[in-house]
Amino acid sequence: MHMRRLLVDELRALFSDPEIAFMIQEKWIVPTASFHEGRCTRCNSTRTQQTPRCGRCHSPCLYCRDCLQMGRNVACTPLYHSTYVHPGCDATLQFHGEFSPAQNEAAQKLVSFYEEGVTESLLHAVCGAGKTEMLFPVIERALRDGPVLVATPRRDVVTELAPRLQDAFPSVTVRAFHGGLDEDARYAPCDIAVATTHQALRFFNAFALVIIDEVDAFPFTVDRKLTYAVQKARRADGRTALVTATPSSGQRRTKHKATVPRRYHGHDLPVPAFYWSGNWQKRLPIRLLLAIREKAAKHEPTFVFVPHIDDLYLVEAKLRAFDATLRVGTVHSAEPDRADRVAAFRAGDLDVLVTTTILERGVTVPRAHAYVLGADSGLFTSSALIQIAGRVGRHVDFPTGDVHFYHHGKTAAMVEAQKDIKALNAGGGL
Repeated sequence: MHMRRLLVDELRALFSDPEIAFMIQEKWIVPTASFHEGRCTRCNSTRTQQTPRCGRCHSPCLYCRDCLQMGRNVACTPLYHSTYVHPGCDATLQFHGEFSPAQNEAAQKLVSFYEEGVTESLLHAVCGAGKTEMLFPVIERALRDGPVLVATPRRDVVTELAPRLQDAFPSVTVRAFHGGLDEDARYAPCDIAVATTHQALRFFNAFALVIIDEVDAFPFTVDRKLTYAVQKARRADGRTALVTATPSSGQRRTKHKATVPRRYHGHDLPVPAFYWSGNWQKRLPIRLLLAIREKAAKHEPTFVFVPHIDDLYLVEAKLRAFDATLRVGTVHSAEPDRADRVAAFRAGDLDVLVTTTILERGVTVPRAHAYVLGADSGLFTSSALIQIAGRVGRHVDFPTGDVHFYHHGKTAAMVEAQKDIKALNAGGGL
C-alpha cells in the first residue's frame, strides 16, 4: 500500500489483522480521522448522509456519498495512510525521436520550472504537438526526487499513455490505475503511476511531480473532489504540471507556462467544414455516407461522433443498412469492451467507430477522419469540437484529413472552434 491512504476494508484485502496491527505499531501506517468538521477527509466533500445503523459501530453514522464508488468511508472508522517515502530513482530516458525547436524549448521550460520550485506550471500545446513526449524530460528529472503521477480524466487515455511511458522509461515501473482492477493491481507499487483522476483519491502525500493531462476535460472540470485528490496525492514540496490543448481563460493566465503553437510535423490543424444535415436521426446525410464508403475503400478509419448513447445504435444500424460491408463498432463511457473496440479500430479491424465524446481526446489513430453528427448539440462545446478536430492529421505521413460538422443550425461553439483553429494555424492562437 505504498503511497496510499486506504479504508480498513481495503487494508484487510491485502493484510491480515495481526499484520495491520504490527504495521500500526511500527508506524508504517498511520490512522487518521475519516471526517473533519463534517467533511470527508478522503475527498473533502460535505455531501454526506447518515445511516440509521452502521454495520461497523452499530449506531447512527455518517458516510460520504461523493466518493462512495471508491468504497464507503464512514465516520466511525479511520483511514490509514502509508508513511513510506519513495527515495527516487535514476531513470534513463529511452526516447529516440527528435524535438522541434518549439518542442525542445517547451520541454526545457518545464524542467526549469520544476528545478526552480514552481508549484504549478502549464504546458499549452495544440492537438498533435507531441505533448506526451515533451513531458519526458521533466519526468526524468522528477524521478530523481520521487515518483511521478500522470493523472487524466479518461480511462482510454490511461491505457494509451502507460505503455508509451514504459517504453520511454524501461528501467522503472510504470503502472496504470483505473476502475475494474483487482486488488493486486490496484495497490501495486510503482515509480510512475498513470491513473484516472478518480484513482488519485487513493494516493496520499506521495508524488514529487503530478502531471494533470487534459486538465480542461470532464469530469475534472466539474468535480471538485478530483482537484482535491490530485492536490493531496502530491507531496508538500512537490510540483504540478497542467497539460492541455484547450485551456480555460483562467488557465491561460498562468504565469509559468510553456506554449507550442504548431504540431510536431509542422502542418496546420484541419479546419472543420460545416454541413447542414436536417434531421440526421431520421436520415443520415448522403455526403457523410459516401465519404465513409470512400474512406473505407482506401482503408482510412473514420470516427463518427454523436451526442447521446442512444444515437450510437441508430447510426450503426443506418450505416450497416447503407452498406453491409462496412465494419462498424460503437463505444461510450459505460461500454465494458471499450478498450478492445478502440484497439480493433486502431488495428484496422473496423472501418467506422461511432462514439460519444468519450474519445474526443487522448486517442491517436493514423489516417483517421472525423465526422460530427448533431454538432449543434449543447454537449459539443468549442473545446470538445477542437479536440475532435485534433484526432485528424496527427501522423507525419498523413497530416491532413476530413473534419466535418453536420448540424441543424450553426452554434456559437461551432463558430468559435473553427475560428480558434484558424487562429492557431495563423500563429496567433496561443
